[in-house]
Amino acid sequence: MKTFREYALHEKQKTIGVFVGRMQPLTLAHSKIIEDMSKENDEGIVFLVKGKASSKDKEKNPFDEDTQIKMINLIKPKNITVRVIPSAFFVDELNKYTNTKFTVYAGSDRVKAYKSFNKYIENGNTLEIKEIKRTDEDISATKVRESLKNNDEDEFKKLTPVKIHGMFKELKKFIN
Repeated sequence: MKTFREYALHEKQKTIGVFVGRMQPLTLAHSKIIEDMSKENDEGIVFLVKGKASSKDKEKNPFDEDTQIKMINLIKPKNITVRVIPSAFFVDELNKYTNTKFTVYAGSDRVKAYKSFNKYIENGNTLEIKEIKRTDEDISATKVRESLKNNDEDEFKKLTPVKIHGMFKELKKFIN
């Protein structure tokens, strides 16, 4: 049987949404996930992965950390924070909290890996996965990089949030 304190703590469990990615660059899909995460949780954390392995391929990872954070900050709601991490293993960051329900927003290709993180969750925290299904028609960062490479500002605007449209020329400078 739970004590009153345990019951009260459980009933007031904070909810934090988690979204992990490279944001190379930020797309409409990323923006929508961040917006939904903000509405569905008390808070949200965008973990921007900037590790050695994830940064080597300059074709897939042309944008520097400051530019990525600038894009996210342009679209993020007030209850969302951005943290840079060296790998997609974000459990240590979550374990800094206590009695928190985390919901990870993840593409289908990441669900199995993130579910395996549950064995590392501590401090009364819980971890759930909200699967974001992808299709071939979905917006991808690859398509956005191609629009920059091809100097196709109209296509860029179709694939990105309005608030970063003004960054077209700045982002284009990173593309070879």
